[in-house]
Amino acid sequence: MISCGGRSKPIGVYYGGTDLAPSVYYYVFEENGSMRVSQGKLETENCRTEGYWSTDEKGNITITGLNNPNCNFMSQLNGTYMICDDPQCIPSGRGYIKDDIRIWPNKK
Repeated sequence: MISCGGRSKPIGVYYGGTDLAPSVYYYVFEENGSMRVSQGKLETENCRTEGYWSTDEKGNITITGLNNPNCNFMSQLNGTYMICDDPQCIPSGRGYIKDDIRIWPNKK
């Protein structure tokens, strides 16, 4: 991971979902600011869509450009995700949150 003002940029595979369905989406963040998101298993890439990400000075992530006409709900993943270090953030206690959607790193 790349360091940014004491925080790491989201490079690599992240998991995401809502409070009730915590492992619904798979995010792949590339170093160049591009990304892709899919639903279900990462290998199947259901409802795959591509977009862009950036971080602000605090390390919050803004995601833009996600759109899939066959899976309209994927556009709800666009927006700004705030850093969440609170233990309430599932499952690792450190991730990002926008409304009820949370993103957290793939910990291996």
